[in-house]
Amino acid sequence: MRTSYFDVENLTAVGGVAPYTYEWNFGPDADTPISRTGTGEHKVMYSSVGNKTITLTITDSTGNQRSLSQSLY
Repeated sequence: MRTSYFDVENLTAVGGVAPYTYEWNFGPDADTPISRTGTGEHKVMYSSVGNKTITLTITDSTGNQRSLSQSLY
């Protein structure tokens, strides 16, 4: 079992129109739930080892989106 923590404590959204929503996708190997909303801190447990890709999608109030993916080893 592997446990990881994610947050956007120091993230500053630039551009777009506030307020912003934050949607996390922790990948299919994450124990449920594989997605969460909000800035965090999110505790995610994986039942298997190996590479994981985490994606954060930020959406502004007009529907504009930007996604950022990070691989976790």
